Amino acid sequence: MSQQIQFRKLTQKEANEMIDKHERLFGGRLGGARAVFAYCDLSGLDLAERQLSDADFTGAILAETNLVGATLDNAIFFVADLSRANLSGASAQRSDFRGAVLHGATLRGANFYRGDFRKGAVAESDRQGRMKYLSHPIGAETLPSALLGAEATGYGMRRARGGSPADFTDAVLTSAHLVEANLRDAIFHRAILENADLSGSQLADADFSGAVLIGTSFAQSTMDGADWTDTLDDRRNDQKPTVLDRPLPQLLEEHEAWAKSGGGRGEAQVLDEVDFRRLPNLVGRELTALVAPKGCFYGMDLTGVKLQGAQLQGADLRGALLDRADLRGANLSGAKLSRAALRQARFEPLKMKDGRLTQAVLKSAMFRFAILEGANLTSTDCHSADFSYADLRSCTLKNTDFSFALLTGTYLHHSALRECLLEGAEGANPIAA
Repeated sequence: MSQQIQFRKLTQKEANEMIDKHERLFGGRLGGARAVFAYCDLSGLDLAERQLSDADFTGAILAETNLVGATLDNAIFFVADLSRANLSGASAQRSDFRGAVLHGATLRGANFYRGDFRKGAVAESDRQGRMKYLSHPIGAETLPSALLGAEATGYGMRRARGGSPADFTDAVLTSAHLVEANLRDAIFHRAILENADLSGSQLADADFSGAVLIGTSFAQSTMDGADWTDTLDDRRNDQKPTVLDRPLPQLLEEHEAWAKSGGGRGEAQVLDEVDFRRLPNLVGRELTALVAPKGCFYGMDLTGVKLQGAQLQGADLRGALLDRADLRGANLSGAKLSRAALRQARFEPLKMKDGRLTQAVLKSAMFRFAILEGANLTSTDCHSADFSYADLRSCTLKNTDFSFALLTGTYLHHSALRECLLEGAEGANPIAA
């Protein structure tokens, strides 16, 4: 192994040729050869529905690679980078994912039966006896070193000695099959594990902080030392439900009557920390000026809802459908909107009866992987908000305040930033759309 790994960038044609030979070998036909993609760069390629059982992807870069429906049983993904890859419906039974990075990957319905997700690291000693550790140059966001050849010292050295754990940060594992998998120390920070099956798995010291665990099965799993901070499950992480004096549907009807009549009838509602998931949806409802800080709307359909001037600080709107929602002048500071759909949503200032303009506030809100295509963010306060990998194409961004915001991998037109405030914004190298 050389002091610095040189990743070989493969074209779609080259990858197809290697997979064709692998499938011939797997099918017992002449001319076959095992696919070895170790330390190859396959980022963005289409490997969907291919037979790749027993293939070797050690250290490979598969960022944003399409592996939908692929057969990956017994394959080796040791310290591979699968950031934002799509493995929906893939079969990866008994595969080796030690030290793999799956930041933002889509793993809906994937089968990882008896997969190995323990810590893993690739290291070597240089001529001076210093250890060098592999860390991918693209894709992952939080690996300890820039690339093999960077010296690991201090905390990074201590961490690397034990290897880096499999990292599912921001991954979508809805209905994924992780039965009897070895997931010790695995990181599921902000991951979506809705209806996933982790029965019989080794989850000691795993990090589930901020994860969605609705309908998730942990039967007979070992979970000593796991971190459950700020998780969302069927009971909102065992929190006692907010006690209401009347049924929630009735309270919303009263608020809607108040909003429609301009205060002439009904009554404005204050619904702090209420779980709205007990309702089927809020499509098209007129809930202007609703006060619902830390309310839970996870995964709900709020298409076309009217929430002008609403107070939704810290609300959980992850995965919610908010296309064409009216959020003019709303306060969503600190709210969670990762993977929410906000196409053509309105966030521009709300004009009050006295002529004043109330600005929408999205300070420190989380919009990772959200779809805001065509939304109006004119004069919106997005200070310190996280728009990593969000889709802001065709958005109106005049006088939008993105100061100290995160824009890593954000999809938008470069020209749209000309009239925005970007002081201190990080990752402000948005992908041109």
